Amino acid sequence: MSNEELTWEKIYSYWCYFECFYPELKDPMNYIIKPVPKKCEQKVSHLYHSTWAEKNTRNEPQKPESVLFEQMMRDNAFLWNAGTIHTACLLTLSQTDEERAAIWISAFARTIICKNEDVHTKGKKTIYFKLEDIMYKSNALFVPSQGGWHVKSKTFFPEFFFPHYMLSEENNFSYVSLIEMAATNAVLVLNHYTPVTYELTLNRKKEQTNNT
Repeated sequence: MSNEELTWEKIYSYWCYFECFYPELKDPMNYIIKPVPKKCEQKVSHLYHSTWAEKNTRNEPQKPESVLFEQMMRDNAFLWNAGTIHTACLLTLSQTDEERAAIWISAFARTIICKNEDVHTKGKKTIYFKLEDIMYKSNALFVPSQGGWHVKSKTFFPEFFFPHYMLSEENNFSYVSLIEMAATNAVLVLNHYTPVTYELTLNRKKEQTNNT
C-alpha cells in the first residue's frame, strides 16, 4: 500500500471486494432478531438478549422457541463471555451493511491486540499500529450510536483463528491482507454460529416502562 492516509472508505472498499467471494457476510438471514417467547417474558428484565446460536448442521428437529431461549440463557451464563455476547448484539442491531462490516473488522483487530500482548513489542510494532489504525477507524462507524466493548473484554467471537507465528517481523501484512483475514474469520464464525438477538414485545416494553 502507498503512503496515502488510510481512511474508512478505503477499508470498506477492501471489505466489499472480499464480500464478492463471501456473500454470506451480507445475507440478512445470518443476523437474526426475534421476539422473546411469551412464556419466557416474565423471566427477563432487559429489552435485548443476544447470543450465538450454534447452527444445526446435523438436521436435528427444530426445538420450540421457548427451549431455544432457555438454552440461550444458559449459554450466556456459562459458555459465552460479555465481549462475545456484545458482538452478537452489535451485529444483529446494526442498521447497515457498512456498520456491520465495521463491527466485524474492529472485533478482529481488537482480538489480535488483546490475545497477543507482545504484539506491540519490537519487531511487531508495524502490524500493531496497522491493527490499531483499522480498529479506531472502524469504531467511528458504530461506537457513537451503539457503544463498544468493555475495556476489560478480551474475547469477541465464539471462534477465532489467527496463528501466533504469523505475528513475526517478517510478516509485514498489508492493510488489504488484514481486512481479508477479518472477512475470512467472519465467514468461519458464520459457518458455525448465527448471532441472534431476542427482543421483548411492545406490550412487555410498555409494562416495564410503566413500572419504572
